[in-house]
Amino acid sequence: MMTFRLTLTASVSALLLAACSPDAGRTTEPAEPTPAPVETPSATPIEAAPVQEAPAVTEPVLTANGYGPLTVGMTREAVVEAMGGPANANAASEPFACEIFHPSNAPEGLYVLLQEDKLASVYLTKSATIETAEGLKVGDTAEAVMTAYGDKVVKTPSKYLEAPAAYLTIWRSGNTSADWVDDQTARGIRFSTGTDETIEQITGGGPAIQLVEGCS
Repeated sequence: MMTFRLTLTASVSALLLAACSPDAGRTTEPAEPTPAPVETPSATPIEAAPVQEAPAVTEPVLTANGYGPLTVGMTREAVVEAMGGPANANAASEPFACEIFHPSNAPEGLYVLLQEDKLASVYLTKSATIETAEGLKVGDTAEAVMTAYGDKVVKTPSKYLEAPAAYLTIWRSGNTSADWVDDQTARGIRFSTGTDETIEQITGGGPAIQLVEGCS
């Protein structure tokens, strides 16, 4: 009988301790769900706009029709408007039957020849660096001219220098069959070479390219 009482007492004590526990009767709330990770879209790289290269600047060349804005046949007034008046302060400002001058805004070594107030030819001297459409310039060889133009070259002896100095003329248009071309519609280019067979002067224009002494 004593044994049963002790066991019952122990059981009651255990129940009382459990009831007095701080956590007794507390309801455990379920843990909040962990939010699923949100994928952040990767930033799309912005492609740089392609760099546009500036177009190459094409330098004017001397042709049978002139140079750049200077066209054979244009008036003296138009020449002055395009490249300025005579760079030489002592040059006459009024037109003559024949006039030669370096326009104030023209490249070094470029001269114009006017007849009766019209541009008759444009020529390059030793200080010029301008080229022809074929890439020839003052200082190049007579052989280079022959290579560039072949059988189109009309070769005549120099009026003042000994051979092999010569005039190498290439006509582009007009009636050029005569020894002295007088057709005002004719256009050509002439290379004057020295005794060392290098180009000393290049002239482009009408029949005036045949002049070897300025206006004569």
